[in-house]
Amino acid sequence: MIAFTVLYLSLGYSLYGIFMEDTTLIYKDFRFWLIIASLILLILLTLKSYPL
Repeated sequence: MIAFTVLYLSLGYSLYGIFMEDTTLIYKDFRFWLIIASLILLILLTLKSYPL
């Protein structure tokens, strides 16, 4: 569970860094979609591992 927390926090920090950049358009940046896809995958894996 600690590993998931660290992964979620690092993805959130990366997403925050992308949002704070003034030079790039957020939706045209490949890093944005890579982080979003990774975040969705981690959420799905977490939900599969720990059923409600």
